[in-house]
Amino acid sequence: MKRTLSLFVIVISLTFWGCKEKVEKTVPKEVPVLEEVEVIPETPKEEVVVVQEPEPVVIRGVTLSDRYFIIAGSYNIYGNAEILSKQLQKMEYKPVILMQDENGQFKVAIESFQSLKQAENEMAKLMEDKAILKHCWIFKRKGEVKAFTKDPH
Repeated sequence: MKRTLSLFVIVISLTFWGCKEKVEKTVPKEVPVLEEVEVIPETPKEEVVVVQEPEPVVIRGVTLSDRYFIIAGSYNIYGNAEILSKQLQKMEYKPVILMQDENGQFKVAIESFQSLKQAENEMAKLMEDKAILKHCWIFKRKGEVKAFTKDPH
């Protein structure tokens, strides 16, 4: 019985000894500490909408030495030409009232060009964009052209 008791003590000792080793193997000795990180809530991204604006109309103006003029209106009375000129200035044009011609007309020019093709292209654009310019036309100078700055009367 002494022998059985000794054997029993050895078996129990081994059982506890074996469990202790298993526990040590499964539990890590040191747990690494992670650095604290500040969590910033994600802000919603703004949706960017690209709106294509129509190309602005570039106003060149009038150069009296040019050969072709885009005429917005032609009047027998200087005051009427001046009224149109002021309307066009409000639209950011740089109109010039051309001197009275042989027919007694004061022409309100808004642009001028050296070539007929340039004048035709620009006139087509102007007629599409602005209602006030629906009836513009091209004047070809034959001789010298002069501009009025004040009422001739």
